[in-house]
Amino acid sequence: MRARPPLLLLTALSVALTACGAANTTDAASTSSWSFTDGSGKVVTAARTPTRIIAHAGEAAALMSFGIKPVGVYADESVKTDPNLKDLDLTGIEILGQEWGKIDVEKAAALRPDLIVGDWWPAEKAHSGLEEGVDEKSKKLAELAPVVGVAQGESIVDLAEG
Repeated sequence: MRARPPLLLLTALSVALTACGAANTTDAASTSSWSFTDGSGKVVTAARTPTRIIAHAGEAAALMSFGIKPVGVYADESVKTDPNLKDLDLTGIEILGQEWGKIDVEKAAALRPDLIVGDWWPAEKAHSGLEEGVDEKSKKLAELAPVVGVAQGESIVDLAEG
């Protein structure tokens, strides 16, 4: 399991995910087109702003700081001990995994996500939860919706610029 400085992750995501900020505020926002340049360099587009989001723990915390409540969360450890989720109200959010490499994809599919958010790991060329070594069933999460995330970098500046 990798150590993730929660403040570093939240700072980077607050910059990178601002485009999602209006997702749950108005109907007009949800009908406009949306695009995001992922940490991998891939541009992901959608006909409307995603509102049914599944997120890795750190990204979920960042989204929630903008008032965006994901429909599902997966974590690398218990959501009760994950420092990213400390003191957050997870009521109404489906918990899809609480162990690195194990995501309940059947539960995730039932949520009908239109976006999955997990940080991009350049060295592994994979998003959080979809890296080499995770349960093969968990990798099927990427078949449910586009996956995006900010790239992990060597510095806070690189991460924020991403």
